[in-house]
This record gives sequence, structure tokens and C-alpha cells, in this order.
Amino acid sequence: MASRKFDSLGASGGSPLGRRRFLGYGAAAASAALLAGRGSGLAAAGRPGPSPRSVPPGSTGPGPGRYGGPAPTQIGGKLTFVAGDSEGPVAEARKKYLFDVLAEDYGVEVTVIGTLDYALVEAQIRTNQIDWDIIDADAFFAARAAQEGWLEPIDYSIVDPSQLIDGAAKEFSVLAGVGAHHIAWNTEQAYGPGEGPATWAEFFDPEAFPGRRAFRSGALQTLPGAALAAGIAPADLYPLDLDAAFESLERVRDTVVKWVDGGQPMQDLALGGEADLFNFYTSRCVTLKSQGEPIDFRFDQGTAEEADFVIIKGSPNTLQAQHAMALAFNTPEFHTVLAEATNIGFTNKLGMEMVDPAIQPLLSTAPENYALLTPAGNDWWAANQADAEQRFAEWILG
Repeated sequence: MASRKFDSLGASGGSPLGRRRFLGYGAAAASAALLAGRGSGLAAAGRPGPSPRSVPPGSTGPGPGRYGGPAPTQIGGKLTFVAGDSEGPVAEARKKYLFDVLAEDYGVEVTVIGTLDYALVEAQIRTNQIDWDIIDADAFFAARAAQEGWLEPIDYSIVDPSQLIDGAAKEFSVLAGVGAHHIAWNTEQAYGPGEGPATWAEFFDPEAFPGRRAFRSGALQTLPGAALAAGIAPADLYPLDLDAAFESLERVRDTVVKWVDGGQPMQDLALGGEADLFNFYTSRCVTLKSQGEPIDFRFDQGTAEEADFVIIKGSPNTLQAQHAMALAFNTPEFHTVLAEATNIGFTNKLGMEMVDPAIQPLLSTAPENYALLTPAGNDWWAANQADAEQRFAEWILG
């Protein structure tokens, strides 16, 4: 649920723990949401709220709490929740479904920190002066923090993992949202609907698919697809073979019209017909295609990016944090609202079943789509992003 520069949310290619903040966009995103990929524009004002459908196999149904959440318990105390945003539709959803419920039904006083500074997190941990409890974090940070012993294990006697998609319930974090970078094209240029490359190998083959290409200038967004283009199986993508990725990039260097820094500039380029083929982030693909814009894309071999919730080890409010995690991940309607606000797939199965049928089949965690995405490689990126970004930047400069 964070947006780390998970594109829509403004991907960066910078520091190893750089903010891909997956869902954390601010006030401007709320107004510019429709085509910025920060809001679907499909959840029309006044549309009735979600109505539960059949319970997904292996999952429990809605709970007895508000919005189908878990049964509340008056535990009192305090909680500090850290995210990268304090305004916009995601922040509004958190307030309604998490913070207000925690305050009113659990007696928990919630403090929200709207600026996430990973250096400050690390400083708190190293000095054993923990002021923060839950962080809506990059999955890269979550992976590194788990390796370093900085996180509390998730109490799955409080959080119900059966409600979550496969792989979401981790020992030290819970997967909140999933996006990806996809093979995409403008259907009014060289290739019509359904006619673009089916694999990254085809995307990186200028003879089979001639045309102008544009790529994101961040290693995270571009190098996984380039590695797959070398014939590496998605299941074997990590550890990432950088040499193979750069060999693929060399094959198409002369067809690249622009290296794009950011999701919005890529969207402008795509809609402006400045390139025939490009790698494009999930929320923007879904939003534009749903609105009838000339964009098509493939879920197959989409290179996944993830967001996790974590509890900092030594948190002074661990009990409150565990119950907040249960509320966040076991309240189906919360996930429905987040998905419809962002066009990104979230992880409560029943919540995803309740999403507007106009966009539900296009979400990254719809079962048929989720199975097609590559592994996210969080452990690898946590250890190697800085070096990969530097090498990629130097290669682009030639």
C-alpha cells in the first residue's frame, strides 16, 4: 500500500531504498488521478459500495467488525503509522478503514507520519530509540530489514492469512499491493490491439518488431525485462543476470527514441504517439485502457514490484500494531476501495472479488494475471539496486 516509486506513484531509479512509494500520492494525485494512474476514474461518485460475493476458495468470509473486518477488541494504547503520503484517496481510505476504526472500536490513539525516511528508521533501530510502529514500506526495505533482524514477526493468530493471496503472508511482513512494468504499445501507431510483442524476447527483437522504443531510465523498471529477453525463464529471473540484460539492451539501442524518468512523462510520450513500444506501469496501463485510450499491454512477463507493511522490532506498541495489521489485511472493503482508487492489485482475496467488474479483470492480483507476473526479487534489489542503477545510468550515457 505504499507507493514507493512504484510508478504511479512516481518511480525513481535512485537510491537502493529509494521511494518507489507504491500508493503514496498526495493531494495533486487526487485531482489528476484519472490519467496519472493515481485513481481509476471508474469508481463513479454515488456508486453503491462493495457487496460481498462468494467467498474465495480457502478463505474465510467477512468478519463481524466494521466493513467486514475482524471483531474489535478494546486494547487501548497508542500506535504510530508511517506512510509516504498524508493526503489523497489512499490516505482517505486509511483514515476511514484503519485509523478511525482503531480509535473508535479499539480505543487506540493513532499518530500518522506522512513522510517516510528510511535513514531515520535505521537510526531509530541502531540507537534503540523506536518511535514508529508500522511502516508502509518498500518491499526492498522490508527484505533488508528482515535480514538485519529489524522487524517483529507477524502474529498470524491475530492476522488471518487465509484471506490473503498466495505469498502475501510473510514471516516479518505482509504484502499489501502489487504492480509491475509491462510490455505496452500505442494501438494507433505501429501495432494494433493485441498485435504487440507477446514476450520481452520479442520486444527486444528489432527485426521481428521494428519501431520506436522508449524505456524507463531506472534499472528497476527496465533491467528485469531486458534479462528475460535473453531467454531467462521468469522463475529463474533472480539473481538478475546483468550481463544478459545489457546484451539485450545493446540489440535495441538504435531504436530507442527516449529514456524516460518517471511514470507521467512516459504516459505523455505514449499517448502522444512518440514511440511504438514502451515499458509501462500497471496502474497507468489499466487506467488508460479502461478509459478507451489507444494503449494495450501484456500481463505475461510483467516485472513485479511490491509494497509491504512491517512492524519495527522494539516497537513500544506491538500489540496495537498486530491488531492494526489484522484490520488492514482482514478488512475486505478496504482493499476494494484501494484497488478502485489506484488500479493496482491488493491482497485480500474477498476484497479483490468485490472490485468493480469493469476493472477487476485488469488488476495485477486477479488470479489469472498474478500468475503471469515475474518474481519481484526483493532480496536481490535490496542488496544490489545501487550498483545496478549506477551501471545502467552509465550505459545510457554511452
